[in-house]
Amino acid sequence: MPRFVDSDVRRQEILEAAIVVLAESGLQGLSFRTVAQRLGGSATLVTHYYRSRRDMLVGLTSYSIAKGRDQLSVLEHDVEDPLARLRALLCWLVPDDAESLREEHARLNLMPARDSDADIAHFFDEWEREVRQLLRSHLIPLVPDSELDGITDFLRALTNGVCLSAIEHPDTWTASRQHSVITRALTVVRSSAI
Repeated sequence: MPRFVDSDVRRQEILEAAIVVLAESGLQGLSFRTVAQRLGGSATLVTHYYRSRRDMLVGLTSYSIAKGRDQLSVLEHDVEDPLARLRALLCWLVPDDAESLREEHARLNLMPARDSDADIAHFFDEWEREVRQLLRSHLIPLVPDSELDGITDFLRALTNGVCLSAIEHPDTWTASRQHSVITRALTVVRSSAI
């Protein structure tokens, strides 16, 4: 009798394996075979759910955004204070643990193909749109409308910089150092408070 496999769970497993492959080997190492090997199966394990690498990259975009929303929802659960909610968002945006550092490596490894691959450009565009929308929504109760765009830009550039620093120098850009930078950034937000 065939074994029941939850399609949504299997897709998630495939995309998580794809993230690991991207982090370790970059886009050139991403194939159905390498993803399937991560899962202990053959390439048909992946092709059953994704017809092409393009389909897998499109799935990765949706999955990354949905996963991010779920993680942030857990972090913000029962957090009422707007500044504390912003802190939770900023901490979520930086790679302060092994999993988030791996995800940032994967994202960075996609960068060289951004200009030549529309699906990868779409991934970056959607991710940026999501992050900026989250930053804006978290800042609205904290800063005047006239400061909203500038502080959104500041926090986005700051979190991107922390991500890159953590990838380049993981031994020195520890979680506590990353959170210290976030604490300093929150003083800028407080100084602009409504």
